Amino acid sequence: MSRFRRRLMGLAQLRESKRKDFVRVEYIENTSTAYIDTNVKGSNNISLQLKYIFKKNSEDTNSGFIFGSRVAINDRQYGIINSYTSQFRFGNNVSLTDYITNEDILVTLDNTEKHNELKIFDSSNNLLHTLTTTNNSFSNNLNLYIFGINNNGSLITFSDTTKLYSCKIYDGTTLIRDYIPMYQISTDTYGLWDRVEKKFYTSPNGIKFTGGARVVEDANGNLYYIKNYISFAGGGKNLVSIGLKPNETDYYETKYYFAGSGRNHFMGGRTSNNNNDYRCYGQTGAIHIAYDTSNIVNYSVTYTNKTYIFKTYFNKKTNQMYGAIYDANKKLLAHNKVAKRGGTASHYFFLGKVDGLNNYYPPVNSRMYYFKYWRNQNLVRDMIPVQSVETGEYGFFDKVNLKIYYSSGSADFTGA
Repeated sequence: MSRFRRRLMGLAQLRESKRKDFVRVEYIENTSTAYIDTNVKGSNNISLQLKYIFKKNSEDTNSGFIFGSRVAINDRQYGIINSYTSQFRFGNNVSLTDYITNEDILVTLDNTEKHNELKIFDSSNNLLHTLTTTNNSFSNNLNLYIFGINNNGSLITFSDTTKLYSCKIYDGTTLIRDYIPMYQISTDTYGLWDRVEKKFYTSPNGIKFTGGARVVEDANGNLYYIKNYISFAGGGKNLVSIGLKPNETDYYETKYYFAGSGRNHFMGGRTSNNNNDYRCYGQTGAIHIAYDTSNIVNYSVTYTNKTYIFKTYFNKKTNQMYGAIYDANKKLLAHNKVAKRGGTASHYFFLGKVDGLNNYYPPVNSRMYYFKYWRNQNLVRDMIPVQSVETGEYGFFDKVNLKIYYSSGSADFTGA
């Protein structure tokens, strides 16, 4: 292998290691004096979209700056206050509009349309209030802070704890910061990841943030909590098509819990029995992997209330397809090669049933922990159990296509 190729592989491994070190979370929360230095200077050309928990009216008359920088009070200031009142301070303007609420609510602050008008939207994007100031040109050459204000080089921190869900900062019409909450595993640290700079921001004073649950984000910006498993309702009430018809080049992996005995065909697709037949199932004291023309892996066991890993895979060295069954601790139980490879099934590959073979569905409370699917040796589905942050509905999230799959049957999924 050439030195250049080794270097490329090393860089790819470094990027993959760095990617796995970070986990997306729903929010970060300041516990005392933690803050974020954006390294963006305050001016009238700056606008933002900031999503956080707006704090209810209180008797606290101390500083409630959630964002900003200034030279002095009413001197080239860019500040947003949320304490006993809510205020938007812009430039040298001293004419301030107050806004209060009677409860803590999730809001988005947005002044991208007019920089001197700060609009407050609720979680359903309904306009609650507009804070308007006089438009004036200014620049203070001081970095803008989140969870506080840069007061001519000194920090005035936010006077209460609150949760930050996202923050976008624009210079004119150019997006220069796109912050999302993130957790770094190796340092046990919560902070903000900037998707523009591809940089992780933590509190400069070493005070740590806390954070929310792990989440993933789909292509439309919707968030989903990462869950441990999806539970089936039984009787074929939960079905998901992965949108692919299986063929002899495809292979997959899943982890599945058998909640009951009897015929339990929990995933697959086929043309007919032993004809382009790709499925996993339990039946009459054994668990099986069927691949095209026959059962390639069979393992005799009482499988009720037990968890197994089912896997088919392609070995490049032998140019051979294999199947394997493992226990929940990844101990190999059965292994075999595919004797003959056929063609493409006429039915789609489903989770929750074998398309083309009805009436043998997963029993109630059967569980699936993950599902992966490869085509032409490329991972094309990487599906994990999730729950919608917005609606609470359970489904499978595909990390490859950033797409959510809900049940297409008569019942919703449940999970934990």
